[in-house]
Amino acid sequence: MSLRDRVNEAVKDKRPGPERAKAASRVRSEILAESWEQFQGKGRDGVARFSSRGRDVVIARIEYGEEGDNAWVDVWSDPRSVKPSLRIVNPPILVPDPQGDVRVTVTRPDGRVSVIRYREDPVAAIVDALGGSQ
Repeated sequence: MSLRDRVNEAVKDKRPGPERAKAASRVRSEILAESWEQFQGKGRDGVARFSSRGRDVVIARIEYGEEGDNAWVDVWSDPRSVKPSLRIVNPPILVPDPQGDVRVTVTRPDGRVSVIRYREDPVAAIVDALGGSQ
């Protein structure tokens, strides 16, 4: 089952709105935490270093968290820190990739239709998002 299928399965019986959004956020957060746990690119210290959009991105740890109906992932950029650097609700699981097998059709304001291609890679997607953040 693809990652997008897991998200779709989690929301299929939910009505549009907050309940559906929370279900999607929960499964996306679970997927990212699982992907980080299995990620092979960590150094001996358990830290992974990336370059994205001209910025250095360091991820020391990613953990799933939840309280009540809300779920998220906490991200540490410093392995010595007790507190996470970021808390991300509804993390991305897709990363832009011209060769990717996930196609999203977008209609631009001028009426032109484009297809944007992505691949399922939660760790790369979070690195891409962090590399673009200020």
